[in-house]
Amino acid sequence: MAAEAVLSAVLKELLSKLSSLVQNETGLLWGLEKDKQKLESNLSVIRAVLYDAEKQQEEAVESRPPISRTRETDSYVIKSEVRGRKNEAEKLIHSLINSENEEVLSVIPIVGMGGMGKTTLAQLVFNDERVGTHFDLKMWVYVSKDFDVGRLLKEILQSAIKGKADELSLDLLHAHL
Repeated sequence: MAAEAVLSAVLKELLSKLSSLVQNETGLLWGLEKDKQKLESNLSVIRAVLYDAEKQQEEAVESRPPISRTRETDSYVIKSEVRGRKNEAEKLIHSLINSENEEVLSVIPIVGMGGMGKTTLAQLVFNDERVGTHFDLKMWVYVSKDFDVGRLLKEILQSAIKGKADELSLDLLHAHL
């Protein structure tokens, strides 16, 4: 009987602790379930907002007239609106007008990602007074992604002669240049 009482007390204590652990685990699982439900609800709201934003964007794009991705540029620039290009422009101007050998044609590339100010820098250099007095002839020609040698030659010649060169063949364009 004493052994049964001891065993009963041990089992009772063991079951009590097991019951407590089960309750704790169940509580954790229930908490996780609530967290999961909150996350699913938030995800549903995010999906709805994204869907709505996509629809609004599609409607805005459809209502806008098509815009050409290529945009021809000209040589004009408003110097007072340009910021942070003075040092780069000075270096390029110096390279152009202080050449050792005037017989050698130099190409100075201006490279960079779109929107970094490459065209603005070229415009500043092109329109600089020192460049204008140093060179007998200056020409501005837009080179697009749609590279057409004939079109470029016509534009170069038109810029040089300040006139039309539409009727000239590619061979005559080369001869004139």
